Amino acid sequence: MFGFTSAFDTLWDIQRAMENAMRNDYFGPSTASSGYPPINIFNYGENTLVTVELPGFKKEDVKLEVKGKTLAIKGKREIEFPEKASLHRRERSAYSFDRTLRLAHEVDEKKIKAELKDGVLAVLLPPAEEHKPKTIHIN
Repeated sequence: MFGFTSAFDTLWDIQRAMENAMRNDYFGPSTASSGYPPINIFNYGENTLVTVELPGFKKEDVKLEVKGKTLAIKGKREIEFPEKASLHRRERSAYSFDRTLRLAHEVDEKKIKAELKDGVLAVLLPPAEEHKPKTIHIN
């Protein structure tokens, strides 16, 4: 009534804030921070497989960088229109993104493989030798 809140109102506000935080991607299996492009990360044998949905992007539009346990994926899509055409409706637009992912292990940079096919980027990230499991022989 006068702008004062009860202790219970404050507790409810805290609980709602905690519930919202728990629904946030930071606590869940999703890695989306901005939501685009959608990214999935899989364990694939001893490797990590990252798939990224990039419809309308060409391989020249995408840049990958890896350093230690970090993978950066950047891209920019330009939409070109015919020179003398007048625009009737525009739903597709130019777009750029910059996503950085923290990986579970350092990567062998010389063995990384990447392919962009049918609008899906697949990046295979093998672990660095020092992060692979070692077999210990018992005498």
